[in-house]
This record gives sequence, structure tokens and C-alpha cells, in this order.
Amino acid sequence: LHILKNGGAAGVFPEGSRSEQRLMGAWKPGALRAAFTAKATILPISFVTAGEFWPRGQWRPRFFNKHHIKIHPALTHEDYMAGMPEGMREKEWQEVVSERIRDMINQPIIDRLEEGRRHHEDLARANDPLGTCANDPIAERTKKYEQANAQLIA
Repeated sequence: LHILKNGGAAGVFPEGSRSEQRLMGAWKPGALRAAFTAKATILPISFVTAGEFWPRGQWRPRFFNKHHIKIHPALTHEDYMAGMPEGMREKEWQEVVSERIRDMINQPIIDRLEEGRRHHEDLARANDPLGTCANDPIAERTKKYEQANAQLIA
């Protein structure tokens, strides 16, 4: 706290360690308390490929994999206190702010997971041009649509 109040920086992993899943989970109680108390600037950072770079259960990271890190805009004390409803306790507002920051950090990870899902669907279609792949969600959706359409016509 002394370092933050004197303009220094501190790196904080609000979950306490790496996530069980790829997305950021629940924060430890008081993860934002020091920033609020010191009126410090918060710099959210997404370690987008952390699960690929150093998967849980591996004894060492995969050093030769590319790592994608997204540095978000810094949030000053004024930024994260803006919008606090009058009469709301600061502890409750910290929960709101932590949820907003978690959403900000998770979005690039969600985008990457979605990109990977689309890539796998494209590969499945490329390897099965007739759309007969049993696990192809697009082929399944198209089939259901055609069945529903046939019922409406009949």
C-alpha cells in the first residue's frame, strides 16, 4: 500500500494464481481494496494465451509458443469511481468495478476461443465437404431448419 501511495506500481493477480479455466474467475476478497485505498491507477492486462503457453498440470511452460498479451487502457481512480451511485457502499462498488474489469480482461480470451471454434468448424467442413460430419454444428442446424421448414410446408 505504501508503494502505491507513493506512485509506485504493483502487479496483482486478483484470483491468486492461474485460472482453472481459460477465463478469469472469481477474485480473492479485497483484490481491489489496495487500489481503492491508495487511489491508484489500474492497468488491466489479458494474458490471452496463458492456457496454451503454460497449461495447468504442466511442470514448465511451452517456451517456443507465441504468447498473446493485451494491455487495456489504464483506469484512473476518477475513471473507476465515476458512476458510483450515491449512497452505495464502497465495498459494493468494488464488486461492480471488479466485474467490469473482469469482463474487460475476459473479452480478448473469449474472442480467441470463438476464433478457435470457427477455425475447427472450417476444418471440419473442409474435411467433410458434403456436411455429413456428425459433430458439425452448422450441418446439424441446417438439417433442423430444413426439417422444420418441411413441416410448415406440409
